[in-house]
Amino acid sequence: MHPNRKIGFAMDFGLKAGEVTIFRVSHTPDGYRLLVMKGNALDVEQPFTGTSVEVELATNARDTLYELMHAGYEPHFALVYGDVTEHLIELGRMLNLETKVYV
Repeated sequence: MHPNRKIGFAMDFGLKAGEVTIFRVSHTPDGYRLLVMKGNALDVEQPFTGTSVEVELATNARDTLYELMHAGYEPHFALVYGDVTEHLIELGRMLNLETKVYV
């Protein structure tokens, strides 16, 4: 609950369908790293309460999941509509961040 407005932090609606880029700035003992994934938000019933969307990844979901878990990526990600993968890859290069890309 929000301490001032006495409402939940997240609204309760599904996000729209369309092309998306998913990303995360992650931290390891060696420093920061950037994760970039491409996908398609699906027009299906909202899978969870809160603000959510189901995404079909451009890569094999099972393989990607196991790779992310094995690499120790945290479970929450940012999502933006459209394909901004090249912009994020360039940002990672400019900031000298290890960048893992799934497209």
